[in-house]
Formats: sequence, C-alpha cells, structure tokens
Amino acid sequence: MHGITGSSGFSDARARQPQALGYGLSFPLSEIDILRDCVSVYCEWLSALLPNPKSSVPAPILNDPNHYARIIINHFYYLFVPRGAQGPDVINRQAVLCHRVLRTLQNIAQNSPCLSEDTWQTLLLFLLHINSALLSPPTVKDSAHALFVRAIYLVCHRLISSWKSDVNVSLAGLELLSGLARLNIAEQDGLECKRAVKWLCDYIAYQCSRPPRAHSKDLHSTIVAAFHCASVWLVAHPYLLQDKECLATVLEVVELGISGSKSQVKSSDAPRLKHEKELKPASMRVKDAAEALLSCVLSQVGTFPSVCGAESLSSLLDEVTLLRHCNTWGGSDQLTRDTAALHFRYFVAQNSIMLALLEQPLGNHQDPQPTVTALIRGPFGRVVWTMQLRHLPRHKSSAKLYTVNPGRPLPMNDVGIKHSVKPKYFPDSVDRIPLSKADKSIPSLESVILNDEKSAIEHDKLLQILDHQVAFEDNVRHQVERETTEYPDVETECAAPPLCHEFQTARLLLSHFGFLSLDALQQSVDAAVPSLVALDSSMAGFARDLDLLDTTNNRTIDTAHVFYVRAGQSAPQDILLNVVSFGHGENRNRKFGRQTSAMACSDHKVFVVWLESFDDCYTFPANELLPETVTGRESSSWKEKEAVIYIIFIHALTNGLFRIKLQGQNAKLSMAGPLVDGQVVSRRVLGTLVRQTALNMCRRKRLESDSYQPPHVQRKLRIQEMVQKYRYEMNEPEFYTHLFTSPLC
Repeated sequence: MHGITGSSGFSDARARQPQALGYGLSFPLSEIDILRDCVSVYCEWLSALLPNPKSSVPAPILNDPNHYARIIINHFYYLFVPRGAQGPDVINRQAVLCHRVLRTLQNIAQNSPCLSEDTWQTLLLFLLHINSALLSPPTVKDSAHALFVRAIYLVCHRLISSWKSDVNVSLAGLELLSGLARLNIAEQDGLECKRAVKWLCDYIAYQCSRPPRAHSKDLHSTIVAAFHCASVWLVAHPYLLQDKECLATVLEVVELGISGSKSQVKSSDAPRLKHEKELKPASMRVKDAAEALLSCVLSQVGTFPSVCGAESLSSLLDEVTLLRHCNTWGGSDQLTRDTAALHFRYFVAQNSIMLALLEQPLGNHQDPQPTVTALIRGPFGRVVWTMQLRHLPRHKSSAKLYTVNPGRPLPMNDVGIKHSVKPKYFPDSVDRIPLSKADKSIPSLESVILNDEKSAIEHDKLLQILDHQVAFEDNVRHQVERETTEYPDVETECAAPPLCHEFQTARLLLSHFGFLSLDALQQSVDAAVPSLVALDSSMAGFARDLDLLDTTNNRTIDTAHVFYVRAGQSAPQDILLNVVSFGHGENRNRKFGRQTSAMACSDHKVFVVWLESFDDCYTFPANELLPETVTGRESSSWKEKEAVIYIIFIHALTNGLFRIKLQGQNAKLSMAGPLVDGQVVSRRVLGTLVRQTALNMCRRKRLESDSYQPPHVQRKLRIQEMVQKYRYEMNEPEFYTHLFTSPLC
C-alpha cells in the first residue's frame, strides 16, 4: 500500500474488491501512510457521485456509484474508531484525515445529482455510528469484544487476499470463524456478525468466479467449508436473517452455488428468471452445500423451540401416532406400521418430497371442517401439518355466509287490475218479499234430517263426499294453473345444493399447492418420472423402507470413543475394564440405519484417550480396540482394510493444565484444529476444544472424499428408490380415479 496516491488508477478487479482498502483503514495510527493512501483513493472514488467525476475512477464504480458509495461510507467507520494511546502528532494526523472525509461527504450531500435514498440512509447511519464511537466512554483495552472483532477482520481479510490458494490454511481459517461464531460475548455487536457473513459470502463468490483451470477438488473443498461456516453463523445468530441486506446477500450466494450464476450481477441489471438460466454449478458438492445452507435459512434453525429441544430438527410423529389420535380409530386392534400405512395416501412430488396424507380428522378437532393431515418427508427431515378448509378465520367462524332458503326476487308482472263480477239473476227486492203458504209447502232440509236419524247419517256421508270432491277439483285446478303459468316453474327453478361435508381432502391439498395438473402427471424430457407420483403402500416391504428412510438422519453424525488408560496399561481388556466404573458404555451391537450411500466416510474413528502417564500414548493398542468401536455404519469391507483412526490423547499435568497429543493426522486435509500436537490447555476450555477438534477431524475426512454424499442427498436418494419400487403405473384417468377412491378400498 505504500506509495499509492490519489492519482494512481486502480484496475476494475481492484474496484470490485474494496475490502482491502476497508481493512487498511483499521490499521493502527503508526501506519499513517497507509491510512492516508486509503482515504485518498476512497475520496477520489466518491467523486463518481458528482457531476464531474475524476478520471481515475474505475468504470465499475462509474456504472453503479451508489452501490460502491455505500460500501465506502461503511468502511470510513474504521477511520473514526478511537485508537489506543498515541502521541498528539499522530492523533492530529488522524483528525486531518477525518476532516477530509467529512468535507468530501458534505460536498457529495450538497452537489450530487444521483444520490439515492439508500445511500442517504447509509450516510445518516454512518454519522450516528461515528458520533456514538467518538462520544461513548472509553472501553477496556484489549477486551474480549475487541479481540473478537480483530480476529474476524484478520481472518476474513487473509482468506480473500493471501490464503485463498492454500487449502489447509483456508480450512483452518474457516474453522476459526466457525468457533468465533459460537462464542457468547456480552458486548457482541450485530453489525460485526453481519460483516462476517458478508465476507464469507464474498469469499464464496470469489472462489466460484475463478477461471475453470483453477477449479479443483481442493478449491471446491474450501467452498463447501465456507458454506458450512456461513450456516454456523446463521444458526448461532438467527437475528441476522431478520436483516434485509444480510438475507439478500446469503440468498444470492446460495443461488450462485446451486445454479452457478447470479440472477442479478449488479443492482442496476434486470434480474434473470429461474427458467431463463442454465444450471451449471461449480460441482455437485458445491450445489449440495448451497442447498444445505438454503435449508438452514428457510427452517430458521434455533428460532422455534421444539418440545425435544433445539437438537430435534424433525417431528416425532409418524403414521402410527397420528392414526391413534383419529376420531375413527377404535383402538381395539393392534396397530402396526403396515396397518397404519394403509390409511394414508402416499405421493412423491418433484422426485424428492414424500407426502403421506391422512383424510380423517384428528381427535382434538371438533369442527366439522374438511381436514387433512400431511406427513412430509423431505431431504431435510420430517414435519407434520394439519390443515382445514375454512372460508372464514377462526374468530369469525360463527358468522353464516348463507341462509337456509335464500329465495329469489319475484318479477314485476303488472298486468293491470282484474275485476271479479258475480252476475245477479234476480233483483235485490226479491229477498224483501214476504213468504206465502205455498212457499212453505216444501219442508226444509234441516227439518227432514232432524226428524229422521237414518237421513242424518246419509247426509253426513254425502257432505264428506262433496268435501273430498271439492278438494280434488281445487287441487286439479291449481295444478293446471301452475302448469300454464310462465313463472315460477317448479321443474326448472334453481335451488342451492345442500352443503357437502364428505369429500377427498387430499385432492384439494394437491390442487391448491399446484401439484395436481395434467402436466405434472406426464413425463418430461428432463425428468425420468412425472412431477407427481402415487405410491402403493400395500406392497410388501413398503413399511420397512419407510422406517429405513426415517432412520436416515438429516444431518451428520460423528461418534467419539472415550477411553481411560491407567499408568502402565497396554492390554485392551484392562483399558475396557476402566470404562465400567464410568457408567454405561455404548452397546456395540446397537445398529443404526444402514446408510449405503454414506459408507465412503463412515470408516474413520475418533478416539479420545485420557492418560495417567504420557508415555503410554506410544503403546496404546488402537488397532486391538477397533472392533469394540463398531457402530453399525461401517462398510462391508471395513474389517479387511486398515481403518483411519484419529486419536486425541489428554494428559493431566500437576499444575492443573492438560497436555494434548494428536495422532493420525497424516493426510493432506486432516490437519484439523483448534487443538495442535503438543499444546497445553486449561480445564475451562478443554471440553470445547476437544469437541470442536473431533468434529473438524470428521469434517475434514468428509471433504477428502469425492463420493461422500451429505445427509439430505442420502434421504433424497432413498425417496427416489421408493419411487422406483412402489410407484403406481397409471395414466391420467386412472390417477384421478385413484384420488376419488378411499385408500382402504
């Protein structure tokens, strides 16, 4: 950096990497020349925001000045941070540089024609931060927070500048960053953690953008390790995902790892859609590591407490447990996995996600709503969701959107007034004429009925016949009138159908989530199987393969075997007897799920050996104790070849410290830390360092193998194997018919 002046032009490649200049601004005041050169270069670059930028400004900065201005303004913060005790002359020089920066920023704020809103917000935050740094009370020198920040700056800068070509040093630096992420510091600043994640993403982007001839197995190993380190930071600091800028940076590098390119190289470029890009990842290992980081982001690991603790990433519910809690299950018969699987519909979407759908409501749901329980098995674990089809939220469930008989409006048929006139055959005066004797010569009907009982009975029968006849004639007349009336017509009148409470909820779920379509049921040129496939759960072996899928863990499992060696012991039997007094040892006959795709990296062993006498490390019978460390995950040829054994010897010294000796790290990538051979550590940090070293040893061993498949890839392959074995061979009509039939039919 010495000798660089404001007039010395920088190349485009250097303009795209201003991290080096930002790191230079954090140098001590004794390096005042470096600070002055960095300030000069940055002030010239900021002239890109002015109407007449200087000629030495690189082209990338001229094309997107606001983006680089925000980066430069954030880097200026390091210049204003108070240093340790220095002479007054050196502090005055720092004040001169700070004054120059402030004058440059004032000029830009007043005269820039293209200053964006985001850049203005960054400038305001910068002023607030430097005021807080300058006006806050002095902190303790060399505090844990200061060491934390300096370590992050140093490692990230070296990774991008000088360590990028040395695979062992790069892996050690990434392991150190992973260890720093797990530290709990009271004064930890979220901005520093955000910068660490940003630098990791920049490191991944730089390594992926190297020319094809530079790509090698070692380069891809560093990229995979960087993806894992980024996931460690996000798990340890979940609040980083709440930051919009940090989340966008992480998703951009995930997209780069999966597809091989970014959709938007510059902020001014129009984004390219997914279907417009050609998938060309750097390697399948890089793609798998990017998918693991994406799963970490989407699942928000650590932010949702599980009943089983933060260590449980999958649901403990399965088919048997769900069916026992159904309203329709009586509980009289013995329920097995084979019997429970018959009540579920099994589908595989995108050849990687298995859906087990139960269309029976659970016992804790009393609403008569359509219910479906989805047990989802994917590459990253098993989850269970229960969904109900609701037209209103729960707090509005009492409101009715319909009436029993809403009816319909009547038409306005105005045909005028119809007068009903009854004709008269005699004048009104006839009723006022008095009766004569001749009129009374014929007796009345009432007088005849009252005098004769038989006539009264016959009269009553005649009245009943007349009433029935009148009612029948009225009914016929009304029916004729209804048939001859144009409206309303009972035969053609529309009526609301009754509400349906029983139908196939699995069909609704698949349809609402876009899985059920004609294109999804047909084979494409790119895929060997359709996008949606139904599985036959009644076939023999289905439940066994389902258990095998569930026992395939969704994250790596590493086992460390602990031994205690008394002074002078070298016989395996004596060493094993020492474990009896420590409690229950691991059952060597316990079998985990056999994972054929993970056998390439299951044959290494990690021993943690406590020594009473340090000289016993030279006579430790590692090969004789090897058969006692079988976990069930070894390959078939494991006993016939020499196994890789990593041993961490721990010897307690008389002064309370512990001496460390490492054995077995002979391969190129096996020099894992943070422990090193011959190191002496205290009791307080011994457990953490031993655990991290054992994990890093196993992780280095996995990086050595090209055939190693991460846990989520193993689960995906098992799902694809089940598709090949239990897939329904049906065309589209048969598939839809299968949806409308009960799974027990």
